[in-house]
Amino acid sequence: MPRAARVQYENSFYHVMNWGRGRRWIYHGDAYYDAFLKTLEESHERYEGNSMRIA
Repeated sequence: MPRAARVQYENSFYHVMNWGRGRRWIYHGDAYYDAFLKTLEESHERYEGNSMRIA
């Protein structure tokens, strides 16, 4: 059975995961991690969102 479409709400918050199962590193190298951060920054600027980092 296919997964239901994700419901999107205006001005809502979404969770971005950047760790694998068991808090394992999921990037194949620093270049991949840097690309993730750049994409996150661009999204933040584009949608004028607030970002928060929890370690």
